[in-house]
Amino acid sequence: MSTETETDALAKKALFSLFGDRPVTLDGTAAHSSKDSALFRYWKKPDGYVTIGPDHRTDSHGYIRYEQIKRYKPLPLTYGVEMYNQAGGTMHVGKGWLMLRNFTENGGLTAKDEAGDFGEKGAYLLPRQQLIDLHMHRDKNIWAARPDLWDHKDIECSFGCIADTGEIRYFTSKAAYDQHCVSQHAETQASKAVGTAIADVMGKSQPGTSPEAIAAIVAAVLAALEPRQQAAIAATSLSTGTPTKRPVGRPRKPTAAKAAA
Repeated sequence: MSTETETDALAKKALFSLFGDRPVTLDGTAAHSSKDSALFRYWKKPDGYVTIGPDHRTDSHGYIRYEQIKRYKPLPLTYGVEMYNQAGGTMHVGKGWLMLRNFTENGGLTAKDEAGDFGEKGAYLLPRQQLIDLHMHRDKNIWAARPDLWDHKDIECSFGCIADTGEIRYFTSKAAYDQHCVSQHAETQASKAVGTAIADVMGKSQPGTSPEAIAAIVAAVLAALEPRQQAAIAATSLSTGTPTKRPVGRPRKPTAAKAAA
């Protein structure tokens, strides 16, 4: 039979294995544990998104900071908890969709905030926009389980860009698609925008156009361009060395300009 001393030694060894060499508080929790022994749990952020954070059993200070300073709300442990560097663990991984795997598999995908403890009463705990941001809505099983995703449509790249999967590249929002067009298809987009705008304006003009009228047409063309098309033209002019209307960089102070003259 083990003596009291041997029992204490075994207990200390077990605590060290779990918490590292950090002190343990009176309620049996670690004040702050080493990273390798830290436990992760799911939290609800003020913006509604679900993320991971410290568990009070291994990081009571971090738990209080999340709850009282960051204003996060701890979600029930039934959705998932795991130790850092746990074999097969996914919660501490940086990729958002992988971080949420335990949460979705443990019922978090379709769980609703019935009492309104974490936000809007009756809303899904895992918000629609977070699923879209992480491209999780493209999983057929997730799509089928969440009717609130059914009205969302990704935007296909009209230039035929191919994604890493070998399929046509899609974008979750118009803003993301516009940014892609400006950065990847500036010349094509600019040519198409200018050609379409000139054709539209010239179609409304008369033969034998005067220089004044041509200037008016150019002004009308520029006014007809969408912000995305204007940005594409600006990107093209910068890449070809064509000066833009607005100077690049900050203007010199009057004193510096006078001294240079």
